[in-house]
Amino acid sequence: MFSPNNDGINDYFTIYGKAECVRLIKRLSVFDRWGEVVFEANNFEPGVESMGWDGYIRKKKDMNPGVFVYWAELEFYDGH
Repeated sequence: MFSPNNDGINDYFTIYGKAECVRLIKRLSVFDRWGEVVFEANNFEPGVESMGWDGYIRKKKDMNPGVFVYWAELEFYDGH
């Protein structure tokens, strides 16, 4: 469960994958219930929490708890 409260546990939302399978997260986008992009990051390795979403909108203010949708484009080692 994603809980961005700076307690060191689940403070970031990111994509994880087997090291031998997922080479790169080409794009990770998080949207609020109205479809507004609240976070976007490009070209980073899977499992690097500090590259994921920290719960802030545009790195400025806390988001209220809610339901969010994410979309990720991944690159695998086999080229797909």
